[in-house]
Amino acid sequence: MRVGLELVKRSVMTAERAGMDVVTKEHIGASFDTAMNAPLDATIRALCRDERRLYGHIAGRSLDPGANLTTGAVFESLKEYMPVSYITFYEKLRKLDEMRLIDLISLKGRGTTREIALRYDAEKVMKLTGYGE
Repeated sequence: MRVGLELVKRSVMTAERAGMDVVTKEHIGASFDTAMNAPLDATIRALCRDERRLYGHIAGRSLDPGANLTTGAVFESLKEYMPVSYITFYEKLRKLDEMRLIDLISLKGRGTTREIALRYDAEKVMKLTGYGE
């Protein structure tokens, strides 16, 4: 529903910028990607800098087919990218999970190890978090 309302809003703004008083399919098409990313963009903007960096890092790792996305492996790779303690890392990870940006999946027989799964497209997440820039 929110994406639909955002699409209507953005399409009208696109038409107005073009000096038209009617919204066409072209205006809708031009506004579609922006409207689809608006909820994710707003959520990412609510994160602090380190949380955005962590989220972008997870997205970047998820694009590597050989990457291990368990909490321990991501923590080890994150330490090379930014200084962080495991407690702080896990608190930020839980927040991303609570905000429905990722899923933490328990692995049977692996103790407290969790697998991290993105809920959104990794390339969009990287772009919106500014990861790798």
